Amino acid sequence: MGSLVKSLLDRVALHVDNFYARKAVQLSTSDLEFFAKVDTKLLPSPLSEMMMDPAMQTLAIKHCIAFAMTDSITPADDPSNKLLPIYLAALPRKLASDPKNEVDLKAERQAYAVLRSIQNCLLPKLADDPMLADHRRQVTTNMINDLSAAFRNWEVSSSDNGERAAQNLAEIVGVAFDVGMRIASQACTFGFEKHHRRRRSEETESFVVLPGFNKVVDERGNLIGGPQVLVRPTTYRPRRDR
Repeated sequence: MGSLVKSLLDRVALHVDNFYARKAVQLSTSDLEFFAKVDTKLLPSPLSEMMMDPAMQTLAIKHCIAFAMTDSITPADDPSNKLLPIYLAALPRKLASDPKNEVDLKAERQAYAVLRSIQNCLLPKLADDPMLADHRRQVTTNMINDLSAAFRNWEVSSSDNGERAAQNLAEIVGVAFDVGMRIASQACTFGFEKHHRRRRSEETESFVVLPGFNKVVDERGNLIGGPQVLVRPTTYRPRRDR
């Protein structure tokens, strides 16, 4: 699983390196509106401020695209913007919100682990389901439109760069879907917040450019002693002014 996630994040980084560059840009009202759709609220400064700093621009773009990809395959209360089948996207939060005793909780975790394993075996059939394909196509379109609009001013200048960037982004979304379906057989977490803090001894904050990836339960759905790190995060700490 770790290698699958690492490959996805590497593609995000390469996408930004190939299609975006540092530029001095005067932001408009529409830029701020586009930023609002992709700002993760996990950067040390608002996205609009990050994109005014040439040293931060491509790092912030990598962060936002990586967040969009991993968030789209992370279970949530509202599964409408997820690439995953709705029952896979919504069920974990639903199970966690229902009060239950320890015995029922353990049984539920184990049952869900079996469901995850079955779904992983049925991946090829589920991926071709027409309803799932339609939903995934709409989510993909929305993601590409939002990300492309937010960072269009920093695209490398060429006659067809925007079109090629959108096409490559669509391929990355496809990879994210495949990764999401495969890691759905295990309970895992993406770590964006781990390094987003101010240390007492330092004046600047580090932030996560590409997230870490941790396994949190075993194959039977039992919580393990501590998160098993499968992919370490890529972080950046701005140099302090002397």
